[in-house]
Amino acid sequence: MTRSSILALALVLPILSACGESAENQLARGEQLYQICKGCHDMRENKSGPYHCWLVGRPAATAVGYSYSQVVKDSGLTWDEKTLDAFLKAPLSFLPGTKMGFAGYHLEGERTALIAYLKKTTSDPQSCEGIPRP
Repeated sequence: MTRSSILALALVLPILSACGESAENQLARGEQLYQICKGCHDMRENKSGPYHCWLVGRPAATAVGYSYSQVVKDSGLTWDEKTLDAFLKAPLSFLPGTKMGFAGYHLEGERTALIAYLKKTTSDPQSCEGIPRP
């Protein structure tokens, strides 16, 4: 390998690694992070938090059978990537008065991975079979 090739690699590799992890690794990381969520949430059933089936794209406060805080009911939000990112960063600051007592995922990479996992798993027809879409 020539000196200029080594120099080129030294310049390009950090840029490539900054582009992020593979989609597969991101989903695996998101699944790991979701284990924290499972303390209060389930894909199919309400617990102390609402179920997550059909979450991405769903209007806030529409999980059937869950008793939401008034602030969530009045928010007018739809859980898309942008809204989930802001909420998951600091739930109590984003929606003061929410029941969600979690401090948040402060690292952007964690939120990105978790949202990727939620997008894939909460819209899976097999996993969410029989769960009404709001």
